[in-house]
Amino acid sequence: MTTTDRTVPPLPATSSESALAQWASVVCDEPCDEDLAYVAFFDRGEYPCASVIRLRGLPRLPYGRDVASLERVVRDQASDVRARSVVLVWQREGETPLDDLAVATWARGLDERLRRGPLTLRGQVRRTPGGFDPAPRLPGQITATDLPEGFDLPGEGPQLIPMRNPYH
Repeated sequence: MTTTDRTVPPLPATSSESALAQWASVVCDEPCDEDLAYVAFFDRGEYPCASVIRLRGLPRLPYGRDVASLERVVRDQASDVRARSVVLVWQREGETPLDDLAVATWARGLDERLRRGPLTLRGQVRRTPGGFDPAPRLPGQITATDLPEGFDLPGEGPQLIPMRNPYH
C-alpha cells in the first residue's frame, strides 16, 4: 500500500448520495486508470482535517484480515489528525461485475467495522471510467447467481456459496 496526499474540499451541506458523488468528482480529478481508494478525513464540523490519501496496492477482493488491516490504517490516520468522520471513494479502472463485487465487499466490510468507535463513516462512493455513484450494496448471502460469469458452480439453481467472512 502506498499513499499520496491530496487537498480536500469541504463536504457538501446535504448528506445525499448524489451530493457526495458530486463532491467525489471534484476530489478525484485525475484519470481513472488504476484501482485505488481515496480516503478523506473530516473534523466534528465536517471540515477537512487532512489531505486526501490515495491507497494503492489493496487486493482486488478482500480476504481474511484485509478489511481489518485497512480499518486499522483508517483509524490510525484518523486518530493522528483527530478526525471524527471519513469518506471513501473506491476507484476501479474496470466496470465488470467482478469490480462491482469487489467494491461492494470492501464497502460492506468497512461499513460494518467502522460502526464501532468514535469514527463515523460519512459515505462511500464508487468511481469508474463511466462516472461516480454510491458504492454498491452487498446482499447478506451470496449465491452462485451473484457471481460474475466464469465463476460457475456445478449443479442447478441458486446455491449458497461457502465463503470465509472477509471482514471478521
